[in-house]
Amino acid sequence: MRTPEKTSLLRVTLVGALSALASIQVPAAEPAPGSLPTELLECRKEADDARRLACFDREIARAAPSAEQRFGYRGAVARERIDREKTAAPALERLQAKVLSVSTTASGDWVATLDNGQVWLQVPTGTRFSLRVGDSVIITPGALGSFLLRKGSSESSVRVRRRR
Repeated sequence: MRTPEKTSLLRVTLVGALSALASIQVPAAEPAPGSLPTELLECRKEADDARRLACFDREIARAAPSAEQRFGYRGAVARERIDREKTAAPALERLQAKVLSVSTTASGDWVATLDNGQVWLQVPTGTRFSLRVGDSVIITPGALGSFLLRKGSSESSVRVRRRR
C-alpha cells in the first residue's frame, strides 16, 4: 500500500533522476537532442512504482557518459556539438495559434494559454493590449531574445514572455 510519504519520495527521486539525465553533456554519438533512449521510455509502462523507479534509475545510469567520455569535453569540442544541434534543429520564424484562455495578473497584464499548450505572459510596458479567447495570434522573435505578440493581421504588438 502506498503512503503519501512513499509517493512523495518516489516523485522527488524520479524528478531528481530525470533532471540529472537532462543536464548530462554527452558526445555527439549519443541520442539526438530532445530524444530519450528507447529503454528509458519503456520504463514508463511499468505499473508498479518501485519497479518503475528502479527501471528509470538503471536506464539513467546506462545513459550517463563515463568519466572517461566526459574528460576534456569543454570549450571548442563542446561548442561544436552545440552548433551542430542548433543547425539540425528547425527554427520557426513565427508561431501562429489561437487563444484558449486569458487571465489577468495583479498589475493588469494578461496571461494567455494558447491552443498548442503554451502559456505567454504580457511583459509590463505600460501599453494596454486587449486579448480575448478565440483570438488568432502570431508570436515573432524580437530584439535581444524577446518576443512580440500581435493579433491576426494587426500591426500593433505587445512584448511577451513564455511562462510554460
